[in-house]
Amino acid sequence: MDTMSRITEQRVAGREKEAKHMSWFKYFFYLLRQEVPRAVLPVMITLILMVLGWFTPLSPVTTIISALAAGIFLAWDNTDLIPARRFEPFGGRFKFLVKNLGFHLGFGLWFLIPVLNILFLSFAPVGATLYYIECIDVETKG
Repeated sequence: MDTMSRITEQRVAGREKEAKHMSWFKYFFYLLRQEVPRAVLPVMITLILMVLGWFTPLSPVTTIISALAAGIFLAWDNTDLIPARRFEPFGGRFKFLVKNLGFHLGFGLWFLIPVLNILFLSFAPVGATLYYIECIDVETKG
């Protein structure tokens, strides 16, 4: 996914924006601090929705909400490629998700269609990279 995102960024923007360089040791702990919450947050939200479905009469509603949440997190996996590569802090990356929740929902719903999701997920890094470049890089220039 990252390779497809890098190629897309190079072709569209003309070059890949360089991230700051750091030692391997510092880079490892930076990734731990950034990516552990990135992995834990979707799991925690999913577990909360599951428990709510078990113990409340709202299980049909939580089923729909959990499917929508899965779509949002699948889309975030793709739109988060560039900011993660540029070493943006988790808080900023999460704010991007919340600020563009509608986009992530619409982009991620396609990943919930059985069988076709394989096709959609294979092109997702390209589309997400294009969206991020258009949304963030153009916004900061103008």
